[in-house]
Amino acid sequence: MPEEISSPPHRDLRSSAGRIAAALAVGLIALVLAGLYFSGFTRHTKFDARKRQCASNLSQIGKALSIYADIGEHMGRFPPKLSDLYPGIVTDPRVFLCPNCAKGQEGAAEGPVPRIDFVYRPGHTESHTTEPIAYCVHCGRGEGGNVLMGDERVEWYEGALPLPPPPAPPGANS
Repeated sequence: MPEEISSPPHRDLRSSAGRIAAALAVGLIALVLAGLYFSGFTRHTKFDARKRQCASNLSQIGKALSIYADIGEHMGRFPPKLSDLYPGIVTDPRVFLCPNCAKGQEGAAEGPVPRIDFVYRPGHTESHTTEPIAYCVHCGRGEGGNVLMGDERVEWYEGALPLPPPPAPPGANS
């Protein structure tokens, strides 16, 4: 008699379904973790882009300060306040805003004087000074910030900003 060919052993459908469910659970967990990772990455990337926009705005202010100082009647002096640059030299009031400021773009062009998010240190007489003349306190959220030097460079400082307080305005009583 010929040998009977036995059928392959029956797979247990429950164990197969259990393996599929476990694989789906692992896949779902991996997707959730990837989503959390990339959402944090996106937030960080947006913050870096706003930091670069802030640096660009400070750089434009530096160029405007140099133009102001080079006008004959100003004799190489920077203006007493940044708002003196608007609307003559700076025509877009959004240049005075930091995109990391909690106020956003609101109130940028309301009234004759724009809102200014940067701390300005008036009193410099040379447009080519290497001292800090303006800085942003919004970018680093207490851990650094963009700093505009008198020679139009913008640098990022980590940690506390290494800046002395702004000089007293001319004519201020001590």
